[in-house]
Amino acid sequence: MVTKKYKVFVIGLNKTGTTSLGLALSMLGYNLCPESKLYQKTHFEKINDGDFSILDKFILKYNAFQDRPWNHPKVYQYIDKNYDNCKFILTLRDSQKWIESYKKWNNKVRLNRQSYYKTVSKICYGIEDFLSDESVMLNTFNSWAAEIIEYFKNKDNLLLFDFVKSDNWGEICSFLNENTPNKTFPHANKTN
Repeated sequence: MVTKKYKVFVIGLNKTGTTSLGLALSMLGYNLCPESKLYQKTHFEKINDGDFSILDKFILKYNAFQDRPWNHPKVYQYIDKNYDNCKFILTLRDSQKWIESYKKWNNKVRLNRQSYYKTVSKICYGIEDFLSDESVMLNTFNSWAAEIIEYFKNKDNLLLFDFVKSDNWGEICSFLNENTPNKTFPHANKTN
């Protein structure tokens, strides 16, 4: 396995291109932590209570991370304070399109029927069923981005990344000091 200079954390909310960015990092040779390893209600609860020990073993094993629980409250601060050479990418998109995409995804995978849904909803949105309240979704979407931008304002280890406005490989590779691959940038789960 190729050693990378940075550990990279994609900390945008789900449905902002995090899966595509994870694929891109894999294409650049990063060892992406599989989401399935941490998608457990008990893990989410422990992390929310400030027990980050479950994250530590994955941070030591992998060098790229995306989606849950890496985009949960408190997690990016913990990582930034306790690990050197970390880069963070906040994926962004139009908020209304984000809401529409989340609802389409829920209709497809029945997210709100998953065992961890209420736990994630409470942790990340403050209510038991975030998909039922667009105002909560919108407020969380905006406050999440603002909080992260404020936290990193005097640091150089955050990239704001919007797939619509970005040149994709150029921004990512420049931020990570990587050579631009001669491959098409991946776009997984793209909404039509």
